[in-house]
Amino acid sequence: MTSEEQHSITTALAALEARPMSRKTAMLLALVIDAEIDRRFDATNDGDLLDYRALVAAGSEALALVMELAALRAGGAQLVLEPVAVPLAAMGGVSEAEYMVSLYNGATVPRVLIAVGEAWHEALGVLRAAVAALGRER
Repeated sequence: MTSEEQHSITTALAALEARPMSRKTAMLLALVIDAEIDRRFDATNDGDLLDYRALVAAGSEALALVMELAALRAGGAQLVLEPVAVPLAAMGGVSEAEYMVSLYNGATVPRVLIAVGEAWHEALGVLRAAVAALGRER
């Protein structure tokens, strides 16, 4: 990955970490990651793109989720903003703004989640794992 591409991914991840309740920012990072997967295939120019993407998906659950999200299929993975309960013991891990929100929302804070059928995954965690997986696959 070139330094410019790495910078794009790092910048998009930092933007999501600064605005963890933004579906738009989460989708931007997902699309940048997905584009990097395609760019890596183009750099090798070897074989079939769909076979390559299936191989990448098999190697990382996070990258598989990101590719499914970026595909924008009707009925496929999508980003949703849902309230998530935060136990009192975990309140130290939320920002001041999230803490204030939780006071008025029954100890819940909004989280961007990736919904795939009945399964829900915290978007920020999945996207961080996908970025890490890209770093390992160089």
